[in-house]
Amino acid sequence: MSGWNWIHAGLEIATYAKAQEAQRQLSEMQTAVEIEAARKFLLDAMRTFVFDISRDIQLAEEQIEAHPQQVYIVSKSLDWRLGNSGLSPEIFPDFQDKEYFFKTQRKIQEVIKQATEKLSPQQIRDSDIAIQYISELPVLQKAMSSQSAQESLRATDKQWGQANAKKGNKNLFFGLGVFGFILTLCVGTPLGIFGLASLLSGDVSAVLAGLAMLCVAALFPVGSVAMMVLGSKFDSNYSPLKEKREIWKNQLMSKEDWQGFVSTFGNLSSAQIQRMYDERLSYLTPLLGGDFQRYLTPGEQTA
Repeated sequence: MSGWNWIHAGLEIATYAKAQEAQRQLSEMQTAVEIEAARKFLLDAMRTFVFDISRDIQLAEEQIEAHPQQVYIVSKSLDWRLGNSGLSPEIFPDFQDKEYFFKTQRKIQEVIKQATEKLSPQQIRDSDIAIQYISELPVLQKAMSSQSAQESLRATDKQWGQANAKKGNKNLFFGLGVFGFILTLCVGTPLGIFGLASLLSGDVSAVLAGLAMLCVAALFPVGSVAMMVLGSKFDSNYSPLKEKREIWKNQLMSKEDWQGFVSTFGNLSSAQIQRMYDERLSYLTPLLGGDFQRYLTPGEQTA
């Protein structure tokens, strides 16, 4: 592994995110079967998570002479991630897994110590800021997406209300049209037949009454068709807007996560979050390479 790739491997959070998702799923399970399946999934995810950290710290250790500051940043980030995962040896039923966990913890501390000895106090301070920023980037990225989605939802609330009202009118007119056809069958048809019979009677009064009845009978199908035509008119903005709003809703953070973000960073707009994110990238890029941030996205995998 050459260049900055060893750093990217150490910073990747794909398996960390998977382990967190496994913990969340376990907490949501209800039945004994679901809980057992979730426990197995959690165990596998945690085992892979520890294995990846063990691999990454070994890769970092190999670079300690050439890049002590970067090794310090990666090893401290791995230490934070392992501690923040909530993982403990007790979760593993096998002794070998427990021992592997302890071995990984010890190795991380050894590498941190070795790297620290090669750095100046200023380098350590700069690196500690970098470590904090690394831990914040995924949170800022998620909050930025959530707040942007929230702002888009608010901006389209009026348009969505109008589109919903048009859809309601469409359903109303279409329903009235169907009801009109039912009236045509039940009332209009007998009325028309009676009107024709009156026309054939030859009596002037009856003819006039028959014409009136035919006119009234004709109103039922004509009105029904008119209502159904109005009801069939489709608001072209409704479906695209609905799809967009569903996407935005799926991007929202939970209320608990957003409150946690606000308590740490403040109630910020998406533009303000973007500025914070960019400031951290500008600080970290000279230390970690130009494309390191994509490894801090749960969906990304290292090549």
